Amino acid sequence: MASFRAALFFKANRKYGVGPILFDLILNETHNFNNSISQYNIENGSIISDHIRNELPNGTVSGLITNFSLKTGDNSFQDKSQIAFELIESLWRSKELVTVITFFKIYSNALISNISINKEFDTGIALVANFSFQVVNIVKLQQLVAEASVNLENMDSEQNKQSAINIDVGKTNGVIR
Repeated sequence: MASFRAALFFKANRKYGVGPILFDLILNETHNFNNSISQYNIENGSIISDHIRNELPNGTVSGLITNFSLKTGDNSFQDKSQIAFELIESLWRSKELVTVITFFKIYSNALISNISINKEFDTGIALVANFSFQVVNIVKLQQLVAEASVNLENMDSEQNKQSAINIDVGKTNGVIR
């Protein structure tokens, strides 16, 4: 029989997984919070740093998907591992944003950068799915309406009635040749 090192900690009423893929058990999760630090060379070869920027979070999550429920004790057979495999492949092909739900944190707007699936003979009718994810920012353009008013002085003079007095506009009868 297969043995897994895993913590059986679950928060009440929370389903763990990646997008539509739900885990029966989380085997491992990693959360990466990185910073970028600016570095500039100066004349004597020293490096100065004057800014730090938080990068977007990324991480990994591994979960077990079995054909029998580990949470409810329902032992009616369903081919959940095959269904999960097909869902994972579909998720990979879709290139869509997903929500990643781990024990510590829920990540919205995440992209899957890597998926690996393990099914070993000693795990029986279960599979282990490993996901690497990267949170992304969604940019939304905002449309603004700008109003302006122009006050022109002395529009009664012949010189100010024309917008460009020194330009030859040619014939202005409306016919283009």
